[in-house]
Amino acid sequence: MFGSMLKLRNDKRFKIAFATLAVMFVFMTMAVPAFAGTVDNPTPVYDAKTFDLLGYDTNNTPGTWEMSIADFNKKFGGTNKLDTVISWIAAWAGKIGLVIAFFGALQTAMGFMNDDADAKVRGLKTMASGFMVWGVCQVYKTFFV
Repeated sequence: MFGSMLKLRNDKRFKIAFATLAVMFVFMTMAVPAFAGTVDNPTPVYDAKTFDLLGYDTNNTPGTWEMSIADFNKKFGGTNKLDTVISWIAAWAGKIGLVIAFFGALQTAMGFMNDDADAKVRGLKTMASGFMVWGVCQVYKTFFV
């Protein structure tokens, strides 16, 4: 075990990787305290079109800023629009799933009529997939609406 470790220690690739990690560690330990201080005067962030106050840049990094949840809900109306769209999609996807399940049941019945094993299996798979889609939509309605 120690012999293989000595071989690894003398390997040029290992030395380069170790030196790279050591340099990265030194830079990280120097850089983190420089940015970890508190900001006394956070920079306000405004909307470019309406000039409304959106939030405050507390870390003074260009392109990043913080907004409270209450400010987001007040400015953008919360997630009501998104919830409405997803509920509408889930309702229609559930209905389509039931139609697919009905088609699978008809396909299974036709497979029994013709005594075709492949048609029976395809019909059962189609019916099961339709009920799975309907079930996923019911889970959404039960837990998220």
